[in-house]
Amino acid sequence: MNTYKMCFLILHYNVIDETMNCIASIKKLVDTDNYAIVVVDNGSPNGTGIQLKEHFCEDNRVTVLLSETNLGFARGNNIGFQYCKNQLKADFICALNNDTEMIQDDFCEIVYHNYEESHFAVMGPLICLPNNDFYKVEYRIPTRKTVIYDLYKQRLLVILNYFFIRNMIMFFLDRRHDRKVRNKEFDPGIFKVHKGILLNGCCLVFSPEYIKNFDGFNDRTFMYREEEFLFFQCQAKSLKMIYNPNLKILHYEDASTNQAFKKSRKKNQFFYKHSINSLKEILKYLDEQQDRK
Repeated sequence: MNTYKMCFLILHYNVIDETMNCIASIKKLVDTDNYAIVVVDNGSPNGTGIQLKEHFCEDNRVTVLLSETNLGFARGNNIGFQYCKNQLKADFICALNNDTEMIQDDFCEIVYHNYEESHFAVMGPLICLPNNDFYKVEYRIPTRKTVIYDLYKQRLLVILNYFFIRNMIMFFLDRRHDRKVRNKEFDPGIFKVHKGILLNGCCLVFSPEYIKNFDGFNDRTFMYREEEFLFFQCQAKSLKMIYNPNLKILHYEDASTNQAFKKSRKKNQFFYKHSINSLKEILKYLDEQQDRK
């Protein structure tokens, strides 16, 4: 199993401290010598991509690739994905948000062992949050019907956000959730292995089964809903997606968008705009798949 090569792919935008911490955590805890780290600067306007490239210019573990413009999540990651696949000949590619950190010293061992057992295409970890909470598991299986439902829901939230109602609703929902966290009332399902469900895009491990079929994410989205596209693409090729809570990552959530949009209303507008556009593209993709049958 030690012959596998793991590449960690980090998409960077503006927030250099988070990216540096992510890289440092990998170097500190990674449990293989056969690994590389690829950072893609997604057109950061504050020059931090150049700073990263200069900082790691003599580090043979870290490669920094620069994009002249912000290509969005999928296309930005795809620059690094294709570099890992074609230049570094990676067996596994772990795509990480730059506001994540590795927190276990058996990460690769778990990935390789599970691949030998299941030959999964994509694996997602248990996502730990800084407040001792965990990111929820999405049990709902995506279908064309759920995509249409989410599209209408996002349009409604745009209206609620415009009239400042959305934040009021979220305030009370967040208070209720925080109370559950303090009482450690977690969904027991997050501690169990699940197959064929939607995985969170903040950390995705792509195996040889996926890498030989694809050159990264579907590039029809700018940002958000890449997970649904990933699910439908794997479903079309009968590729396995697994959620494995033995694999863990720490996620600080939304570091780049929080830096770009200080006011929550503008951040919400940004999210809904691109989420709606992505959902429309998913519907087009599903219609195209149906037409081919």
